[in-house]
Amino acid sequence: MKSGWDQSIQYQPQETIQTFQYKQLEELLLYLQANSPFYRKMFAENKSDISGIKSLEDLQHLPFTTRADLQARNKDFLCIPVEDAIDFVRVPGIQGEQVILGLTENDLERLIYNEKLSFQTLGLTPEDILQVMTDNNDQFMYGIACFGGARRLGIPVCRSGKAIPRMQWELLRRLGSTVAISDPSFVFQMAEFVRQELIESEKSSLQKWIIQGRSLRQKDLNFNSFGDKILNEWKNIQPFSVFFSVEAQASFSDCEAGIGAHLQPELAIAEFIDAEGNPVPSGEEGELVITSLRIEGTPLLRFRTGEMVTHYTESCACGRNTVRITGFGCTKQNDPC
Repeated sequence: MKSGWDQSIQYQPQETIQTFQYKQLEELLLYLQANSPFYRKMFAENKSDISGIKSLEDLQHLPFTTRADLQARNKDFLCIPVEDAIDFVRVPGIQGEQVILGLTENDLERLIYNEKLSFQTLGLTPEDILQVMTDNNDQFMYGIACFGGARRLGIPVCRSGKAIPRMQWELLRRLGSTVAISDPSFVFQMAEFVRQELIESEKSSLQKWIIQGRSLRQKDLNFNSFGDKILNEWKNIQPFSVFFSVEAQASFSDCEAGIGAHLQPELAIAEFIDAEGNPVPSGEEGELVITSLRIEGTPLLRFRTGEMVTHYTESCACGRNTVRITGFGCTKQNDPC
C-alpha cells in the first residue's frame, strides 16, 4: 500500500476528494483480491467483478461486511502473515468470542496520523495539555490513537486512564490541563464530584471536553438534550464529540464550527443507507457504512457499523469540504438526536 499523506485533501473541492478516494478504492480492491481470504471468497461467491467498479457510486454493487462476518471468520480478514503484525487490538463480538485485528507498522502510523487530524479538526494545538480519561491498555485501540496523535501534534498528554474523579481533578489542577477526553458518562461523574466538593470548576484551566462515541447535536445541528446537559453542568467548557470505529479504524470529529463531526477522507469512505441497503440523501438518517483506506493488516470493505446517523455534504464554515455526521451513540427512545 502506498505511503505519504496529504491532509490538505479535506479542504479541496468535493470532486477532488471523490477522485482521490476512488483511486484509493481501486488500490484497496486489488489488495483485497490478492491478500484477503475473506474478500477473495466473497467476490467469487457473489460474482463481483471489481474491475467494473468505476466510481464511488459503484460501491453499492458490492456486498456489505458485518460484525457477524468479522466474528465468524476473523482470521480470514487478516491480509498479512501473523508475524508481520506489530500490534493486536480486540473488539467485542456480538456474542461469544471477541474479534482480533492485526496492525502493521504502517497501520499504526496511519492510526496516529488519523488522530492527529482529528485533534486538529477539534482545534487542539501544542499550547494545550490533554488529559486522556479513557483506557490506555487492555488492547484498546482508541487509547493508543489518542496518545500517538497528540504527541505527533506536539500536545503534552496526561494518560490518566480510568482513575477516579478525585484523582482526575487533582491531576487536572496540578498540570493545568486544558482539554479532557472521556466516555459520555464520565463527564457527569466528574461534574457530580465537583458539585459535592464545592469546587469552582469555572476557575479551572479546563477549556474543552471531548466526548468519545456520543453526538451532541440533533438533526437541525442544534445541541441535543445530552449536549444541553453538559453545557448546564460545565458553564465555561466547550463540549465536542468524536465517533471512532475500531473495526474500520476511522474517525469523525467535531470542529469549532459545531455543525457535525467530520470524516478524514484520506483514510475512509463513508456511505449512508436505509433499511434496504439503498443510499439516503444528505440531511436524512441512515446507517453509517465505512470502507477503510490505506490499511494493510485488516482492511474492511463496506462495513456496516450499526450506527444510525444523519449526514451532511455541504461545505463547513471551518473550510473543510468533508462529509459530516450527527446522531451517533444516541438512544432514540430516551434521548433522541
